[in-house]
Amino acid sequence: REVATRCGAHGIRVGLEFKPTDEKARYSFVPSTAAALRLVEAAGPPHRLGLVLDIGHLLAAGENPAQSIALAAAASRLFGVQLNDGPSRLGAEDGLMVGSVHGLAALEVAYWMRRVGYEGTVYFDTF
Repeated sequence: REVATRCGAHGIRVGLEFKPTDEKARYSFVPSTAAALRLVEAAGPPHRLGLVLDIGHLLAAGENPAQSIALAAAASRLFGVQLNDGPSRLGAEDGLMVGSVHGLAALEVAYWMRRVGYEGTVYFDTF
């Protein structure tokens, strides 16, 4: 709450990017879109605190990325989208080009970003 309040006082929005696992840890404090939404809803208003959704992290969490985008947008909490791809398994951190593994999911993501009227920041998160 304090981060959201202090940043909001200066017109700065804060976006939380959740990650279901890490190479060094089996579990995450914020492992899903639902958990991340609950956290930001409890911590600050929509115009100050939201989510940055990483498509690779959503896939690793076993989520439907388009559904996660729709949920975050419906809650006015979608602050950023990182486009990438990778295998759908926990601990995967491959950072592949968007659509290289999950082509239909990439098309669905593009469709839902347009359908919800998303005009925010889009990143290409590959390595």
